[in-house]
Amino acid sequence: WGFANTVLMLVLVVGLAVARILSIDEFGAIPNNETLAFSNSDALVSAFAAATVGDTILVPAGNTYFIVGTQFKNIEGVIFQIDGTLRAHTEIDTWPLDGDAFRHVINFIDCSNLTITSNVTHSHENPSLDGQGYTWWWREILQTLPHDRPKLIVFSVCDNILLENFYALNSPSWTIVMDDVADVEIRNVEVHTDVDAQKALLKGAGRMKHISELIPDVPWKDWLADLLIDLHIPTFPLNTDGIDLTGRNIHVHHVKIVNFDDSIVPKPSHKGGIKAQCTENILIEDVSATGVGMAIGSVPPNTQFNCVNNVTMRNVVMNNTVKGIYVKTNPGDDGSGIISNIHFENFHIIRPAWWAIWIGPQQQNQPGWNESSRATCDLDFPLTTRCQTQPRVPIENVTLVNITIESPLLSPGVIRCNETRDDGAGPSCVNILFDNVVVTGTSTGYPYDGQYACWNVQNSHAVASNPVPDCFQNSRKRGSVPQALVPSP
Repeated sequence: WGFANTVLMLVLVVGLAVARILSIDEFGAIPNNETLAFSNSDALVSAFAAATVGDTILVPAGNTYFIVGTQFKNIEGVIFQIDGTLRAHTEIDTWPLDGDAFRHVINFIDCSNLTITSNVTHSHENPSLDGQGYTWWWREILQTLPHDRPKLIVFSVCDNILLENFYALNSPSWTIVMDDVADVEIRNVEVHTDVDAQKALLKGAGRMKHISELIPDVPWKDWLADLLIDLHIPTFPLNTDGIDLTGRNIHVHHVKIVNFDDSIVPKPSHKGGIKAQCTENILIEDVSATGVGMAIGSVPPNTQFNCVNNVTMRNVVMNNTVKGIYVKTNPGDDGSGIISNIHFENFHIIRPAWWAIWIGPQQQNQPGWNESSRATCDLDFPLTTRCQTQPRVPIENVTLVNITIESPLLSPGVIRCNETRDDGAGPSCVNILFDNVVVTGTSTGYPYDGQYACWNVQNSHAVASNPVPDCFQNSRKRGSVPQALVPSP
C-alpha cells in the first residue's frame, strides 16, 4: 500500500466519520402541528448552526413541518435534504418581519457551496415547500397587508448553489429567487401556483375581466365571447413569478412552471452587485412553462448601469400560456442600462391568450397604484393607448430561432421601441433576427390583422418567417391605431 495510500485512506475514513446527517427532529422540530411553526423554524436554524462542511440537514420523509419566515446566514458546504414537506403557517399577523417587509419563507444569505435536494419524488400533494399563498393573495387584493409579501425561497449574495429535486407550491409572491449570485444550477424543479384559485379570488374582488369586455364593440364580439367562454385577463398580476435570476453563470434545466406571472426571468444586476455586476451567462433549457412569459427584465435605467447580457433560452414548450417570449424595459429617468445578446431557440408556444412575442416596455398595473406610480404601458394596450417606451435601456442583438406560435388568440406580437436612444444614436432596438419564426393554426388576428405591430427597430431581419414584422425592412411604425378586424366565424 505504501505511506501515501495509507494517509489517503485515513483521510477518507476521517472524512466519512465527520460528515453527519442531522435530522431537524433532533433539534426540537415537531411535525403536523401548525401552532409549532415558530419553534420548528428555531429548530431549523439550530440544525444549520450545528452543521459543518459536508453535513446534511434532513427534513424527514412522511412529515409536514409548519414554519414561519426563516433566515440562514453564512452557511458553507452543507446539504439541505428536504424529504418531507415544509409548509408556511397562515397567521399573517404574527409573521416575522425583516425591516419593513415580511421575512421570506426561506432565505439563505451569504452562503456558499450549498445543495438543496431530496431523495423522494415530490408532488402537489407532497411538495418540498408550500407557501400557502391563498391568504396572502387575498390580503394583497384587498390591500390590507401592512408590509411587502414574503417570497418563497431566496438566495441572497450566494455562490456555488445547486437546487434540485424540488417542488415549490403556492408562493405568497415570487417563488424561487436568486438575488446577486454566481455559479448556480437549478434542475429537476417544479413550480406550481394554483392559477384557478388566483382567478377565483381576482374575480370575486372584481379584478378580472372577460376578454370580450376588453374588445371594442365590433360585430363579431358575441361570437368571440362564446368561443372563449371563461378566458379572463387580470387587471393586475399577483406577482407569483416562477424563477427569478439576478447573477452570473447560471444553468436552469428540466423544470416545469405553472404560474400567473413571469415563468423564468433573468433580472438586471448593476455595478453595485457583489457576486455579479451584470446578469450574464445564463442558460435556460428543457422547460415546460405556462404563465406570463419566458421573460427578460424588466430592466429600468440605473445610475450604476443595469445590465442583462448573454442569455440563452432553448427547448421550451408553453401550452395555453398567457404570454410567450417577453423582453421588457421599465420606466425611469435616471441612469442607463442595456438588454443585449439574448437568444431564444426551439420554442413551441401553443394557444397563447395574449401576446406570443412582446419586445418593449413592461405591461403592468398593480393594486394601490396611483396615476404617477403606474407602469407606463397598460396591461390592455393597445385597447388603451398608453404605452411609453424607454430610451435609456436599448435592446440589442436579440435572436429568435425555430419559434412556432400555434393558434394564437391575437396577432402574434408587438415590438415597441423608442424612436431614439437617450444618447440620440437612433432607435432603441437594434439587430433583432427572426429565423424560422412562424404562426400556424387559426387565430382571430386581432388587432393587427394577424401581423406584428412594430415600431422603431433598426438593422433587423427575418429569415424563413411568417409573418414578417414590417419594420424589419424599414423603421416606419406599423399603424398607431389598432384595427378592428373581422375573422371568419
